[in-house]
Amino acid sequence: MPIPNPAPRLLLITGAPASGKSRLAGELAQRYAGRSCSKDEIKEVLFDTLGQGDAAWSRRLSDASFALLFALAPRLLGADRLLLLEGNFRAGEHEAPLRRLLERSGAGAAQVLCVAAAATRAARLAARA
Repeated sequence: MPIPNPAPRLLLITGAPASGKSRLAGELAQRYAGRSCSKDEIKEVLFDTLGQGDAAWSRRLSDASFALLFALAPRLLGADRLLLLEGNFRAGEHEAPLRRLLERSGAGAAQVLCVAAAATRAARLAARA
C-alpha cells in the first residue's frame, strides 16, 4: 500500500514593517530547505519596472504584490517542502485569499507574528532610506 504524501506545509510570517519578517523568513527557509515568497521582493520588482510614486501609488503596488503572492503560492506549495509567505498581511483584507489557498491546496498552516520595539523599527527604517 503506497504511503500518502503529507499535506503541503505553509508558514505565514507577518508583522509591521521593519519587525524582522524578512530576516526570519530567510533563516527559516534556509534551515528547513523551504521555499520563500516575499511581498516586498515582488513589490521591489514592480517599483523597478513601473517606477516609484506617492503613498497611494505605493499602496497600489502593495496590493498588486499581495495579489501576485497569492497567485504564485499554489505553484510553490509542494508536499515535499515548507513554503514561507512573508509580508505585512492585513487583517480584514487577506483572510479570504489565504482561506482559498488553504482550502484548494489542503495545506497545513501556521503563522508567526514578528514584533519589534518602535525605536528598533524606526532605526531599521531610517537605515533603509
